[in-house]
Amino acid sequence: MMQSIGMQLGLYADDPAHLAALLRAAEGVMQGFDVEEASPMEAATFCGSAATACLKAGDEAGALRYLERFVGLLERCDLDDLLFARRSALFDLVPELAETDVEREQASAGTLFGGLDMKEQCKLAVTGDAAWAAVADDPRFRPLLDRLAAA
Repeated sequence: MMQSIGMQLGLYADDPAHLAALLRAAEGVMQGFDVEEASPMEAATFCGSAATACLKAGDEAGALRYLERFVGLLERCDLDDLLFARRSALFDLVPELAETDVEREQASAGTLFGGLDMKEQCKLAVTGDAAWAAVADDPRFRPLLDRLAAA
């Protein structure tokens, strides 16, 4: 669901009501399923897309909020935290659904992603968008963009 919403965000930067509805829906899912804790990569991907969509829509306050969350997730998560889902209180009675073989998943990630630095790819997915160039020197955005570069 989060991926579907995230993919639609960019399509509605010129439709504030639709964009707001998508953001509300995503926030409900994020909160209800504790996505930031259970699946940080999913949360980071959404926050990055939301920040860019808000910026393109002219909602700089929204862009700042989502960029702050995006940067915070990348700062506090290492690569394993980003790539591998964590246990969730929602699925505590079916632990086999949440358990992972970390060594197997790390080997799979190495095969799938090779030499890609997934954190850098996350950063580029956001900052690589031309919309960010317009606010690169804005004193409201510059500290967050600097933190993002260092994350």
